[in-house]
Order: sequence, then structure tokens, then C-alpha cells
Amino acid sequence: YQGADADYIKVTDGTNVTIENNNLITSNTVTVPANNTEVVLDGGNIDVTVPASVTSEGDEYRIEVSNENTTTNTAGETNVSFDLKLYKNGTAVIGGTTTYEVALNIGVGKIISSVTHNGTALTKADTGADQTYKYDSATGVLTIYTNSFSPFEIIYSNPIAKVGNTEYGS
Repeated sequence: YQGADADYIKVTDGTNVTIENNNLITSNTVTVPANNTEVVLDGGNIDVTVPASVTSEGDEYRIEVSNENTTTNTAGETNVSFDLKLYKNGTAVIGGTTTYEVALNIGVGKIISSVTHNGTALTKADTGADQTYKYDSATGVLTIYTNSFSPFEIIYSNPIAKVGNTEYGS
């Protein structure tokens, strides 16, 4: 498949696929073993948790991560952007009332400047509510809570000074 376009590759056996030219990562298809079972989908550096409250035995879930890009802006901050799609039984999950967890490890001790979903700023909160995020600086895991899937962007920096438990950016 080297040099092939992603439009011409179809995966039917549920294996992980990475296509570097088009930057597409597809998770394994996970079949829900019993009603009300939480499902965690591994998309490489990005995981999605489907809450148990919406799963039914036999449902099949998978995610696609594409256009993943990491750059440095003029202020020296790191910009991480990616498109994320969740599929249930082969159909894209567009939106609704269910809030999903999107987790990625950006590294320990970062200072978060902004987290956006489809261009809209998310609120930092440890509530698990839709359109919020939390960051655990000890583990490096940033968790986004969302009920829809589309482009995400995270901008962060490394601290340049630490006094006690307080870290300061540039």
C-alpha cells in the first residue's frame, strides 16, 4: 500500500491502520460484549471513551484520527491539531446529548494556552460537561469532553519558571 491514497484502502478485519501520506489512523473496531459496557478506543496518541450508558451488546465502535499536526507558533508555543471521527455500527456519530472523553498525552508540566473544538474555545473545568477540558500536569494527560467530533486544536507551552507549586510561562 506504499504510496496509495487513503480513498482506495478499505480495512475489513478491524486491524489498526496507519497511512502516513494522508495521516490517517484508524482504531480497531471494538464490539460491545454486553449492554452498558464502557468502551475505550485506541487511536494511537488519542483515545476516545464511549460511556457505558449508551452502549448495547453487539454495537461496533471505531475512531479515525486524521490531519494530525504539531507545529510551533511565533510565541514558541506548541500547536497540536487533529480531526477526529467516531463511528458506531459504521455510521459517523455527528452530535447528540452523549458526552464522550477524548484523551491524549501532551507531556507533563505543560501550560495550556487554549483548547478549541471546531474553532470554539473550550472551558477548563473538572466537571466532565460537554465542551470542557481538564489537564493533569502530573501525568501529562489532557482530557476533552465533547458530544460531537470535528477538528480540535490544543496550544500549550513549557513552563520557564517554577516557584513552589506554581509554574509560570513566558
